[in-house]
Amino acid sequence: MKELRKNSLLNLKVCADLEAFCFGDNTFDIIVCWDTLEHLSKPDLVLKYFFKAVKPRGLLVLKMPNPLSYKGIATKFTPLWFHRVFHKYYLKSYLIDPTYGGPFKTYMKFSIHYKRILAMASGYQVGCLYSLNYTGRVYSRISRFLKVFSLGDIAFNMTDSVLVLRKGT
Repeated sequence: MKELRKNSLLNLKVCADLEAFCFGDNTFDIIVCWDTLEHLSKPDLVLKYFFKAVKPRGLLVLKMPNPLSYKGIATKFTPLWFHRVFHKYYLKSYLIDPTYGGPFKTYMKFSIHYKRILAMASGYQVGCLYSLNYTGRVYSRISRFLKVFSLGDIAFNMTDSVLVLRKGT
């Protein structure tokens, strides 16, 4: 909530359980969901709410980790205590600050992969798809192997995606 209070440009600030929040149909001109889907036990349900809640010609902006990247796989299969230790001692991150409350439990459902979201987004046009890639010789080799092995579904070094969808009329 502290971060929401800082942003004076927002008309409506929602800090709620997204899996239980009642969105009205065609309510918002834009919904921005940034690094949140991976923390939800039912991200498919929340995405359906978002798709209905955006007004015609409105935007849905999603930023999420790639669950099939090294970061996604490590996050999915390590316990929360490990994330806290990693953030505190290795990253020396603000996320471990008690006033912030994180890092938060992560479910990292495979349904948050951008290809799955695009398949769910009927009536939406892709405005932008941006991928954040980690590069390095070792990661590039592993990534090439996994891409071939998985027929293109696993992109080991593509750690995050930003997806901008526009709802049709």
